Amino acid sequence: ISDEEKKAEKPLPLEARIRFERPKPDGEFITVQLDENPAKTVKIGANLTQRIQEALIRCLKANAGVFATTPGEMPGIDPAVA
Repeated sequence: ISDEEKKAEKPLPLEARIRFERPKPDGEFITVQLDENPAKTVKIGANLTQRIQEALIRCLKANAGVFATTPGEMPGIDPAVA
């Protein structure tokens, strides 16, 4: 988008800014610790089959480095916020 296009953009009128409810988790969950840090956890559905649970946990642990658990781990976040 060019500077001219940015300047030409008009904000949406207030009535167009629809508030919506965030989705709410449904069902029971299992907390999975991703690595040796006890704060680095995720929740997965407890209703998954054992095979799916095990595969999902392996995948999550193998990719634990992509999850940020603190603002300091998020690129672009002001360190003062962390």
